[in-house]
Amino acid sequence: MLRILHRTFSKFEEFVKVAGKSKLPSLSKDDTERNIKDLPSFFQYVLDAAKPNKIFPERPILGKDNLNKMILLSKSSSDCDLLMKAYWTYCGHKLWPSRSSIELLIQACINLDCPEKAVDLLLYHRQLRFFPSVKIINNYLKCLIDKQDYALAITVFKIIEPSMFARKNEASYILAISACKLSKNFRWASRFHKRGHEKTPFSNEFYEVIEEMSKDLTPGEQVKFIKKPN
Repeated sequence: MLRILHRTFSKFEEFVKVAGKSKLPSLSKDDTERNIKDLPSFFQYVLDAAKPNKIFPERPILGKDNLNKMILLSKSSSDCDLLMKAYWTYCGHKLWPSRSSIELLIQACINLDCPEKAVDLLLYHRQLRFFPSVKIINNYLKCLIDKQDYALAITVFKIIEPSMFARKNEASYILAISACKLSKNFRWASRFHKRGHEKTPFSNEFYEVIEEMSKDLTPGEQVKFIKKPN
């Protein structure tokens, strides 16, 4: 029993000595931050600076503005993988990115022609503290359609469509229905139309766009496509 107490006390003494010398790194006071110009180096720098004290684990120092800095440093589609890793690192440490950061991240994937890499942000949108704006959502759907990734555009809209933002935005529905038309997925075109029309009836302008959209369909396809309710 005495041996156990002695061993425990010795470890406690060592613990106190180490703890007294340990310090959490500070991003704001480190001069190397301003010298880092490329995304991988900056990403590693942020991760290193975020490591908590091994003796007294505390909230990591990531710096909320550093995610935006990483986004601005991105120059290629391969950089988007690092951006997404950085995003989930922040979420893992309960440092929730702001709406502007989320929108910057999605827009970066759009600009770098790799919108599919941001899809998890929308598929798991219920975990977001802030939902992206309608403008960003529409840009994202349009980018997927331009890349002819109609299936992914439909999948994304299936997930986000129940959100309140979509029910009041006809442009989002038009983009989703356009993806359905281009992929000959008339079943989901009708579903999107029915769901959206239930609580917020679409305008005459909406049906004018749909009618124009259906002109190049065969008579059989036009029957399956959505029609203006009587």
